[in-house]
Formats: sequence, structure tokens, C-alpha cells
Amino acid sequence: MDDFIDPSWHFIEAVDVISSRHRPGGHGSGPQRNSLIEAWAHIVGRDRASLELQQTLQHFGSFTAACRALSITPPTMKRFLRTFASMPSIGSGEGLAIYFAAPLAPVERFLVEGVIVTVLGRETTCRLVELRDVEHGVVMRFSGATVGDLCRVGDALWHSFWRQDRSWLLRHGIDIDAMPDESLRSKLDDIHRKIEAIELRQPSSDAVEMLNDQGAKHVLEKDRRVVQTWGQRLLPGIAKKAVQFTLGAAAEEMIGQVTDAALEK
Repeated sequence: MDDFIDPSWHFIEAVDVISSRHRPGGHGSGPQRNSLIEAWAHIVGRDRASLELQQTLQHFGSFTAACRALSITPPTMKRFLRTFASMPSIGSGEGLAIYFAAPLAPVERFLVEGVIVTVLGRETTCRLVELRDVEHGVVMRFSGATVGDLCRVGDALWHSFWRQDRSWLLRHGIDIDAMPDESLRSKLDDIHRKIEAIELRQPSSDAVEMLNDQGAKHVLEKDRRVVQTWGQRLLPGIAKKAVQFTLGAAAEEMIGQVTDAALEK
């Protein structure tokens, strides 16, 4: 599909790829390009889209320089700033969300990000896209990697990979030479005790097809589905929220099955 949108693209890469398919400034291709850039933003979510747009402006040194480098007119760039910021809240957006039952110190947040690199390697495209304080805790959400890789991170965190034996690490593809030392393992133990639940969401296939075929305005945040959850304390609440933001009875049945199976363990 010529208009396929990859959620792992950074904003700059998304603009480059989409512009190679739809020439900027063309009578028909220009508006189509802009619509697809906004479609990318809907897929990755408000927080990540807004963050990467701001990073892009900083990268090029000024608003005008960014517009010139990316062949985006100033009015269109201002429109992106407005539309990205006005998208629905990212609370049920795609990615791996880690729910902590207590605040995290800055060094603890840094160590959580370090876990991503340890599990997936230094070349991973996974990145932090949301850091949100909630009542008595914090939510960290990561995106930009495949569902399989995000599942690996969820498993590794939930099962305290730094305390697992060599065979477990090999089965899960974790580089033994990159394992943290004992002092860091102790700090990771403290972080692990704060984890209340982990939730993985991805865009439904219907959502991606609608975005690719019809443009961003046709897709709402409800078009996300729960792929996997770790932890029991938040499952009933997660299930209720997921049903609210997913499509139809089939989604509700799937969440019910996930909840029942987890609570039986």
C-alpha cells in the first residue's frame, strides 16, 4: 500500500517518507501529504506527536528553518502544532504502559528506560512517549517498537529479568553481558515493587485501514485494543476502560476472557 503508515517513524522520517510519495506543493498531492502526516500523528498519539514536532523545531534551530528543511509552509506547520495538541488524551493510546503505585525518583525513571535498552539492544526504536503523574503514582508509556518487542519488555519487567537464571535470559533473547550489576539490581528491585500493572495496546487493524484509506479525521482514540496485560490489581479497571475505547461486543468478550484468565492464576 503506497500510503502505509509505520508508527515507528519519527516525525521527521514520517514527513520524508510521505513527501517522497506525495510531492509537497502539488495541487492534489500537497493536501494529501498533509492529511497523511496528521494520520501518522493520530496513530502515534497526541503526546508523542507533539513531543516529536517540538523536538524537530529544536533540531533545526528555528520554526522558519524547520519549515524550509521539511518543505512545510508556516501556516501548515502552525496547523500541525494546533491539531497535534488538540487530539484526544493519550491515556488509552498505543504502546506499553507501566503503572507505578508510587512516585518514581528521576534516577528510577532513568533506570526504567535503561531496561528497554538492556532487553531490546542499543539499536531499538522504542522510546518513552508519555510520562504522567497520577494520584499516588506514575504512568510511563513506551512506543515505537513492534508488538513483539514491547511484549518482551513487559515480560522482562514483570518477571524481574535481572533476577532470572541464564536459561531464562537466553529464552527471552536478553544479552547476558549487558545485565546490570548487583547495585543496580537492588535499585531495580525497589522499582519492581512499585509496579502495579503493565498494559500493552496497539491500534486495531480497522483503525490503521481507516487512517490509510480515509485520513486522520475518521479515526478516534477508541480504535485501540488491549493486546496483553500483566498484573491483577488493575485488570478490572483496565477491562472496563478498554471496553469503552474498543469496538463492539467482540472486544468486550476478549477483555473479559483476559481478565478471567488472569484472575484465575
